[in-house]
Amino acid sequence: MKRTNKCANKSIIAKFCVNKKGMEAISWVLFLALGVALSTFAFLWIRGFTISSSDKLVQVAYDTEECLSVSVSIDSICQDLSVVKLNLTNNNKRDVNKLLLRTYDLYGNPENREILLTLKPDEQTTLNTMKQGTLSKLEIIPVTYRNELEKKKVEIICRINIAQRESIAIC
Repeated sequence: MKRTNKCANKSIIAKFCVNKKGMEAISWVLFLALGVALSTFAFLWIRGFTISSSDKLVQVAYDTEECLSVSVSIDSICQDLSVVKLNLTNNNKRDVNKLLLRTYDLYGNPENREILLTLKPDEQTTLNTMKQGTLSKLEIIPVTYRNELEKKKVEIICRINIAQRESIAIC
């Protein structure tokens, strides 16, 4: 069978005939350009993601000098079947920005909870929080923040100023 060159005739189809070796080189260049573009996009996205995630990191410090001016007192406390009702007062000079609540059931099993709130000095608040079972003991650890240079936030957990109550009454 005799092969004919389709690009030999001078028709409209002949304008689209290209050397196959030239097409192969162009396809490799386009393939490499696509790979470089995708890897650049992935690199920039991952870099931006890690920078934004690291900005949200908070350093933690325990029992620093600021804890001398941070404390919370439990004015009253009672529990019903599913809720603990607390009346709290910030009775010191510095804001309380968060509370770490640790409850113990009748068998001494602890349950930890973090409560975000802001208590100004000499401010009182009523707090209702969910619970499981009957509680025998409750501890509240106040937390405050200190802003460092370059917008780094330091969370100060004041374990030396734990407010606690045992034998919690039923409401």
